[in-house]
Amino acid sequence: MGLSGQLEKLKDPAEICYYCGDVPVCRYWNHKDSEITKIDENTSEVLIMFDTFEGLTELENAMNEFINLIKETSNVTEIKIEILNEKKSNCEII
Repeated sequence: MGLSGQLEKLKDPAEICYYCGDVPVCRYWNHKDSEITKIDENTSEVLIMFDTFEGLTELENAMNEFINLIKETSNVTEIKIEILNEKKSNCEII
C-alpha cells in the first residue's frame, strides 16, 4: 500500500515525499511497515542514501559501520558506494 491516502495530509510545503513513477512510496524516510519499501528475505536490490551537514569523515565512518553490519548479518554479494558532492553531482544506478 502506498501513501496515496496520506498525500492530502501534507501540511509542510517543504516536506519531502519520494515517488516511484507516479506512486508515492514514503514521506521523509522509508518505513518497515510499507509493502513497497520494506526490506525482507525476498529483497534483491536496495538503494540506501546517507547525507550529512557535518564533515565527510563522519559520513564515511557511518557508511563503513553500516556496510560492515550488513556484511556480517546478510548475504549481500555486491555493494556499490558513490559519494556525491558539488564536484560530482550524479551517479548511475543499475
